[in-house]
Amino acid sequence: MIFTVVFTIEMIIKLMALRAHVSGGGKGESGKVSITFFRLFRVLRLVKLLSKGEGIRTLLWTFVKSLQALPYVGLLIAMIFFIYAVIGMQVSLDEQMEKVKLLLVPD
Repeated sequence: MIFTVVFTIEMIIKLMALRAHVSGGGKGESGKVSITFFRLFRVLRLVKLLSKGEGIRTLLWTFVKSLQALPYVGLLIAMIFFIYAVIGMQVSLDEQMEKVKLLLVPD
């Protein structure tokens, strides 16, 4: 409930700052309201959510662990790509060698 009130106040301050900025033509510092303090409450809301929800914490932990394995998946894909490239070059070279042999060998 407290966070909802804080975010409502933040929204009102942002709307006032936007209205003052638009009506002032964007000149000067008179219409600018600093609201960086309220961003701290967003972080606290996330911490509160993670501390309460076991399922969300498990989901986040699984996501972090899967990101750690991502370079290995990329390496595996690169190795498979390299192997298929070598096989493709070998097959292409064999076909070209057959054509050269046909041209060089007299009938």
